Amino acid sequence: LKPDMVATSLAVSACARAGQSQSARKLLTTMAAERLQSDQAAFVGMISACKDSKLWELALDLLDSMCRHGFAVSSSSEQTAFSAAMGACEATGQWELSLAVLARMQREGPEPNLVTYNAA
Repeated sequence: LKPDMVATSLAVSACARAGQSQSARKLLTTMAAERLQSDQAAFVGMISACKDSKLWELALDLLDSMCRHGFAVSSSSEQTAFSAAMGACEATGQWELSLAVLARMQREGPEPNLVTYNAA
């Protein structure tokens, strides 16, 4: 069986929720190797899972990938992804990185909202 985007995205989220960042990264590498295109919902779910598990590095990597794939447009899903990435940074004392994500949002979009400012 070949992996598909939905199954692999769910597995990445499960690994992130369990604090298994190495396994999540391996799955992301598999996604790239298999040329599986992730969608916006998958990125948001994976980044949110990283916030819950305080995996700030993985959250920022995923946010960068999301932006590279062109999913960083002004919508509530992208605001959720940016807020979750900031929350993952904040939860581990990486407040400077949280502010850097907010600055990126202000430069590149989507437009920050009240939830986003609270996350920073």
